[in-house]
Amino acid sequence: MKKKATKTKSARREECTYVIEIEDWNLSYSLSLDRHGKMSAGLYWEHTSLEMKGTFVHPETLAKPIQIIILGDREKISALERPGEYHYEPKAVGGLTIRGKESEFLGSVPFDAIQPLCQILQARKLKYLVLSGQVLYRGSSDIFSMSFQEHFSSEDIG
Repeated sequence: MKKKATKTKSARREECTYVIEIEDWNLSYSLSLDRHGKMSAGLYWEHTSLEMKGTFVHPETLAKPIQIIILGDREKISALERPGEYHYEPKAVGGLTIRGKESEFLGSVPFDAIQPLCQILQARKLKYLVLSGQVLYRGSSDIFSMSFQEHFSSEDIG
């Protein structure tokens, strides 16, 4: 009996670098009592987010506005300090979604990184957000790294 040839789909997609020029930003912070554990495992619930507006400068074919939301995540602090205690494989540092006129990046950084980022943004030392991840597929991409930079040149892209 002859075996049927099957096509296997590649689990790995090509990678792409997305560069966003930061035009505006805003910080929000809240602290609440959570005595009944509805939002957290402890007595308090804390939330901070850095929201930015920008425009894609690379790839040039995107050249559209984007909304960026970066959340502060306390769990990332301990994962960085004690990586041996975590037995899960993170999928990404964020997700990029581009559908029609809507573009959004939602990511997270260690909670204690938000304040220094805001101070550097205030001093206008960070002007670009560089995201590295998958090529868009059906309007979405997993982002594996993000970095803030003062300068960007097309020569920076490999």
